[in-house]
Amino acid sequence: MSIEIVKEGSIDGAFIALCETVLVFGLLTAGFFVQSIREAWGIMGSYVQVIFPLTLGSWFAYKAVKSL
Repeated sequence: MSIEIVKEGSIDGAFIALCETVLVFGLLTAGFFVQSIREAWGIMGSYVQVIFPLTLGSWFAYKAVKSL
C-alpha cells in the first residue's frame, strides 16, 4: 500500500491531515515534558478547539457536496 501525496496536481487532503495530526499530537506529548510548550498550549487551547472542528466540518461538507 502506498500513499499518493499528489493527486490531480494538488496535495491530497488525507496527507495534509496526517501531517497535522502527527504535528499536533507530537506537540501535545512534548507539552508533558517541556514547560514552555505546556504554557503555549494553555494560551492556544481555545483556538485549537475551534480550528479542528471547523476543518473537519468543512471536509465533511466538501465530501457531501461532491457526492451530490
